[in-house]
Amino acid sequence: MKKMLILALAVILTLALAVPAAAENGSPVAPETSDTTTSPLPEIVETEIEAGTKTGDDVIIIVEPFAVEDAGSLSEEAQKTYASAQEQLEEAAPANMKTQYFFYVTIVKTDSERSFRENYDGSVNMTVKIANVRNVVVKQFVDGKWVKLEAIINADGTITILGVVEGPIAIFTE
Repeated sequence: MKKMLILALAVILTLALAVPAAAENGSPVAPETSDTTTSPLPEIVETEIEAGTKTGDDVIIIVEPFAVEDAGSLSEEAQKTYASAQEQLEEAAPANMKTQYFFYVTIVKTDSERSFRENYDGSVNMTVKIANVRNVVVKQFVDGKWVKLEAIINADGTITILGVVEGPIAIFTE
């Protein structure tokens, strides 16, 4: 009985040491990280349609962010766009900045009773909460390339991003 217990413990110890060693050698057990590693989704505190845009009475615009791990719930085309954006993300990062957030945003319109839901083709201004930011650059992946969006750092610790459309977004910070 003692020999079986010692053998079982030896196997467990060997496996416990093998997993970290495999991860260090680039095995898929633990993915590598870099300056383009993403955090959880930012908290969206406010969205508004651009001035002068008509949506109809009682219409609500909803901005829904999707993290990389949730991309499977997007359409096939959106998943391809997301993957392409992620491949080019490292090149899009400004010098001396890290990717604070990388996510896909969908914009839909509905009514207060949620009796219908359809894609919204316009752009919105989105305010997100990001703590302790002194410098920020926001880019969105549009038509196969990363384009810079106007971002305003507000006094209350939020950032307002202007002209957001459906697609991948990256928020870079120092």
